[in-house]
Amino acid sequence: MGPVPERGRDGARTTARNLEIAVICPFCGGKARNVATNGHKGVILRCDCTDTEIEITPPGLSRLLALHDHDARVDVLLKAVRLASPGARPVIRPNCF
Repeated sequence: MGPVPERGRDGARTTARNLEIAVICPFCGGKARNVATNGHKGVILRCDCTDTEIEITPPGLSRLLALHDHDARVDVLLKAVRLASPGARPVIRPNCF
């Protein structure tokens, strides 16, 4: 038997394994979800516009949130994509800035 579903503050069903939180994609401004499992350090965003996943480490997230320029955030994403192994999820780390 799987984890017992619970109700979050907004009434959405959650489980102990996976907590999907709706957020705004920092790159396209569209709807995205944090699909990281509980206990995962950092964020795994799944953008609904592009249907891609991007992992952001905690240090990468604080630096990304400090960037207010859209083009600068896109540059960081593109560098993470270039650094990723073929077929792997891009990871935004401090070396992407």
